[in-house]
Amino acid sequence: EGVRYPCDQCDYFATQPGSLKIHKERKHEGVRHPCSLCDLKATSASYLKMHMESIHQGVRYPCDKCDYKATTTGHLKRHKKSKHEEVSARGYRVSGLMKKMKVKICQVQSFQ
Repeated sequence: EGVRYPCDQCDYFATQPGSLKIHKERKHEGVRHPCSLCDLKATSASYLKMHMESIHQGVRYPCDKCDYKATTTGHLKRHKKSKHEEVSARGYRVSGLMKKMKVKICQVQSFQ
């Protein structure tokens, strides 16, 4: 197991010194990144950037398989996984196209 850096104010352990510093700033020192356009006070610069893009700039990530548009890449990934992928009985991922082909193959085989 690697080096662990304990927080001196709670039970948190970090695997890198930089992670411990960020933890302390967010959880114990109250460091916030305010949005210049609304009342949001983000706990990280990356969250503030995502907020600005999705809320104030209207950035959307379109699905290439349907009309869905996500506000974050993470939401798009979750959408695709839940709506356009299926796990087969053997644990393999099956795409939407394969699902349609599977149905047609099953229907043809049932008539034989």
